[in-house]
Amino acid sequence: MAPAPKVFIKDGESYRWQVAHGVTGGLILSGPLRADGSNIDLVITCSGLRSGGVQARFYEPKPGASQLRLRTATSVFRVPRGAQTYEARAFLEGRGDVPRNFFKALARTPTISVEYAGQSTDFAGPGVALTEHFQRYCSGLTRRAAADE
Repeated sequence: MAPAPKVFIKDGESYRWQVAHGVTGGLILSGPLRADGSNIDLVITCSGLRSGGVQARFYEPKPGASQLRLRTATSVFRVPRGAQTYEARAFLEGRGDVPRNFFKALARTPTISVEYAGQSTDFAGPGVALTEHFQRYCSGLTRRAAADE
């Protein structure tokens, strides 16, 4: 069973961390509702313990900017920038290698920073319970993939 969502206030708005289960695991940060009906701001995905992705739905792709970074107090998850579109809104996503000790760093950091093209946006971290659940789910994906081979 997944831990309860973690709710926090940023700039007078309510945000919520929660986990999602599926073909890939997801640690999702939802914020205020936008005009297009969406409210998901940040998605951290995994397809195992060493491979994952980041979607930052609050940044639009910029020419020449090539890297999206998710920074904790002690680790940085870097992914090459890709573009994705939802309805009329373009946003960033990328996949890459999850850094060693990233889950541990994510669990313990009070604040994460999402960095792109000279911009940095900070949020409260997801906390220990959600991150450890996400890590266990990612580990399970690795085991299931190995069993399929």
